Amino acid sequence: MHKESLQKVVRQISCIKRESYALNKQSHLFLIGDLKLQQNTPFFFDERFELILCNYMAGEDGLPHWHAVVDEYEIIISGQLIYIESESGRERVFNEGDLIKIPSGLCVTRIVNVPTTTIAIKLPSVDEKVLCAKCNRKCFSRLG
Repeated sequence: MHKESLQKVVRQISCIKRESYALNKQSHLFLIGDLKLQQNTPFFFDERFELILCNYMAGEDGLPHWHAVVDEYEIIISGQLIYIESESGRERVFNEGDLIKIPSGLCVTRIVNVPTTTIAIKLPSVDEKVLCAKCNRKCFSRLG
């Protein structure tokens, strides 16, 4: 019998203190996930999903992109986000308190007109993103 199997498993509450990440200037703070890239802040490992604290400044728009297998959920804590669905050109405005679901396969562009804070959840925790430059789909807002 292995020594590890004889040891008692200790279960306890874990905490990442706000001071560990609150003053960080990154727009995306990955707090939970199966994170492959080096992180400047502490996080909890979990291969099932990612939890991201997002702090956007006005003008910090995103590039059109989509995920093959990842569904994204995002709740707006403060501010406002606009998402443009690339295939149709449809523009959706979301405000404080709104819960958004972006299904896998849907290409979107994020527009930020005012400082905005959100909490995003990505299922599963997989680092995959398809940008316009590497996509062969025909879209309303094709770049390049």
